[in-house]
Amino acid sequence: MMGVIFQFNSDDGKGLIMLSDGETKEFSRSQWVDKTRDPAIGLKIFYDSKTNKVSSQREDQETDTIKSEEENTQDVLSLNSVDEYITHFKEDGFNLVKDFEDDEERRIIFRKYTVEEPLEVIITRKNDQISLVYMVNGKKVK
Repeated sequence: MMGVIFQFNSDDGKGLIMLSDGETKEFSRSQWVDKTRDPAIGLKIFYDSKTNKVSSQREDQETDTIKSEEENTQDVLSLNSVDEYITHFKEDGFNLVKDFEDDEERRIIFRKYTVEEPLEVIITRKNDQISLVYMVNGKKVK
């Protein structure tokens, strides 16, 4: 499974990875099997759940195609409800990270991890208005 090193302390060799399904896992240098690179924050990784081993991503790994923000916008403009957006993004390979609601608004956060960049979509419904915010590598895109 693909992911990224979220935290790493080179002094004690321990860190935290965030996987493509949104799960976080602790890891230590003893799990690191890549001899060409050392673990580092922000490094894209491959996690083998069967062996519990971590390595930097290989160039020959299968890659996901990132849709441009323009393509994503065209895909969802015709949707009418938050539930339709949720279905759309789940079908597009995004993982539901958070869904919370209070008296004024509902906010849903989806993430998708690809070889190229982590993607995030934030859907907000407030007073029957639905807005989408696209994030790439933690930065808002228009």
